[in-house]
Amino acid sequence: MKILEKITGFFFNPANAFDKVKEEKIKDAINYILYLLLFYAALTTITKKLKSPISNISTFVVAFISGFIVVLIWGVWLHLWLNLNYKEKTKEIAQTLKVAIYSITPSMILGWIPYLGLLTGLWSFFLDVEGLKQLQEISREKAINVVTISALIPIIILVIIIFIRGNLKF
Repeated sequence: MKILEKITGFFFNPANAFDKVKEEKIKDAINYILYLLLFYAALTTITKKLKSPISNISTFVVAFISGFIVVLIWGVWLHLWLNLNYKEKTKEIAQTLKVAIYSITPSMILGWIPYLGLLTGLWSFFLDVEGLKQLQEISREKAINVVTISALIPIIILVIIIFIRGNLKF
């Protein structure tokens, strides 16, 4: 499957797109995210309108590397909660990593546009659910539970940290 075909598939026909990548090797998914990260990092750097070349280069590098790390962490985090909740049905971690990689497509394509972050995040949530349902072969309800738990725990921790920092003088 070509990159543009995958992108349009994950935007307009996710169930079919996940069917097509189910048997794909993890290296193909990693190549896909590397291309998307190049696109995202370039557009993020351009929209920042920084004046110095060093600032532009560092913005590009940070966007690229942090994007890759975040996707991998999210995939491992999803797989952890999948295993904790549904051990008997869990497929290999490569399938969950593919879900994490492909579900970030909306954010990589449109996330650099101001104010679209929330919408791309919601679409990514839906793609995580659809991807887990298909690639891990679990029910939609179980997939919703895994993705919700996986997303809520870091959000709750972040809110607590913000609350504590806001009330304490550092």
